[in-house]
Amino acid sequence: MVSHTAAIILLLLAVRTLEGVSATQTAFFYSLDGGHDVSRLPRTYELEWPVKRVAIIGAGVGGLNAYRELKRDGFDVHVFERDYLPGGTWHFTEETPFYEPAPNAPIATADFTPSLPPIGVKLPYVEEYGNATWCVLQRRAHRAPKAIWHGLVTNGAAPAQQVRGFQWPDGTEWAIPQVQVGRYLRAFASWNGINTNDNSPDVSYRTRVELVEKRVDSSGKQVGWTLTTKKLDEIEGGLNRATWNKQDFDAVVVVSGRYNAPNIPSIEGLEKWGERFSGDILHSRRYRHPEDFAGKTVLIVGVASSGSGISREINVHAAKVYQSVKVGHFYKPGFLVSEYVSQRSTIADWIRQLPLNVSVIPEIRRFHAPKATIQDSTIELTDGTIIRGIDRVIFSTGFLYTYPFLPEYHDPSLGRTGEVPENALQPLVTDGSHVRSLHLDTFYIDNPTLAFININLGISSFTYSEFQSHAISMVWAGKAKLPARGEMWKIYRKKVEEIGYGKRFSFLGKREELHFCEYTIAPRFTRKQAKHANLPWDAVFSTELFDTFKPNAKAYTETARLLSVPPERCAMVAAHIWDLRAAHKVGMKTIYVPRPDEDAGVKDGDVKPKEEGGEVDYVVKSFEGVVEVGQGVTLREGGIYFESSVVFLVSAPWAD
Repeated sequence: MVSHTAAIILLLLAVRTLEGVSATQTAFFYSLDGGHDVSRLPRTYELEWPVKRVAIIGAGVGGLNAYRELKRDGFDVHVFERDYLPGGTWHFTEETPFYEPAPNAPIATADFTPSLPPIGVKLPYVEEYGNATWCVLQRRAHRAPKAIWHGLVTNGAAPAQQVRGFQWPDGTEWAIPQVQVGRYLRAFASWNGINTNDNSPDVSYRTRVELVEKRVDSSGKQVGWTLTTKKLDEIEGGLNRATWNKQDFDAVVVVSGRYNAPNIPSIEGLEKWGERFSGDILHSRRYRHPEDFAGKTVLIVGVASSGSGISREINVHAAKVYQSVKVGHFYKPGFLVSEYVSQRSTIADWIRQLPLNVSVIPEIRRFHAPKATIQDSTIELTDGTIIRGIDRVIFSTGFLYTYPFLPEYHDPSLGRTGEVPENALQPLVTDGSHVRSLHLDTFYIDNPTLAFININLGISSFTYSEFQSHAISMVWAGKAKLPARGEMWKIYRKKVEEIGYGKRFSFLGKREELHFCEYTIAPRFTRKQAKHANLPWDAVFSTELFDTFKPNAKAYTETARLLSVPPERCAMVAAHIWDLRAAHKVGMKTIYVPRPDEDAGVKDGDVKPKEEGGEVDYVVKSFEGVVEVGQGVTLREGGIYFESSVVFLVSAPWAD
């Protein structure tokens, strides 16, 4: 039982129902006051060491949001960015990435091959290089030019492509050119004092994280993480200086982006074409200007965001454009088609955006043996059609997940669906189509001091990363509790069973994105309310934790069960009579706070306590009345005593 002096007031959030959303995304416990002991709540994970110093890998929008959130909560934060400016994907340059291999590079090094200092050297270790031509290529590989093109505009509205509290100016166009997005993010970095010219000790530009490894004490127990970094500076004469170093951190946030490792599908004969016509076969990440394709016959493979966007651009310059389309969508037998398809643009949606003179063709079955020129060589489609006369092939076929600085967490031997034993090190990446072993697609389950932001497809990364950052900060600051490790794995396995590994495993979609944001914003919302009302909140969670909503009886009974308190020892406090009627049916006491504006159809004075012939146990005029109860006033209604072990359940929307 909970003593009266330490009574829990728990906010039972009446958030709207999101049809088809599983409770697997909502297993947080929130502490509203660092002074309250939330360890009494069952089935929670305890961090194995305190988190004070945090490394953030990447200074795109996710990294900038993470920096702001973690600094606000008092962490010692350091950002590592391989490029020379912030902005991540939105830093456009005319410089392009190197040619992508076909077939794909090994997944563990599909972005880059880590460059480590010689074994045994004293750090920091410095090398200088004297070949200016080679140094240009070295800098290019180090910073990795981004996968955007000159004419790119956002495919989301301006209000969805902004950071809360840092709005676009009035009059900003709906679809924003990439150059403005880059400037916006650099301005946001400056606002937080970590732009390139701020000379902040909290950020290291031109610095690539080469290795993240466990830091252990003398007994071999992990106590944190060690990062090996390589900073590459251009020095006099266009030469380079590389500096390797190591730093220790308590936790790591990975925000290195989703667009680093190009995916080229495995198609019969493509490797030979790549060897013969390497300059004419490219991935969409190397596309920059439509004029480069003037008068050419172009085959674009893929028709999603990049494929359709590039097609529209080059159409007015190219002689002919073919668009190879893969039929199919995210579909899992046993689910309604709308559960996935309605959350993402379908093939038909993308095709509708193509110019009418684009020739839409089926998938490619094989590339025939290359002839003297690419124009003379032939391609066979899945319907048997043979096409020839192609000048350029653009693969707009997406990207693979890879984290070269976490080599031990890659296991390509598993392929797409393979698993390792439960007692083995659980991988993050197998075939690159998805990221595994994460709770809420954020926390590495076996060690939640390793966290990821914006790995999902189908999200608004500007908004979503803020709420992920908030969740991470809450957990590491001890203001929120994750479920116990076993429970997180149970939730994860349910997701695997329902969705299956593959690309859609990391696809979120607008409905799930909204669900996550509502879930993570709840504690911030109610913490502000609690501070305003000066009330002793102990914890907050949503009824979606139980995959239900009020007034379903499960919302009340599961709350009591979670707290190890029988319903009869709980008092439901609410401004809605329907809420209290439902709580009464499962045996809870009921306290009504009259708010006619909240309870539609109920006038002031309509709801009365039982001693006056009414249906609730007690009526109080304000929160102060509830607090008075919590401070030791013994209430008696109809012979029922509220004793010292009562737990108060307060409905949140009116708790202001």
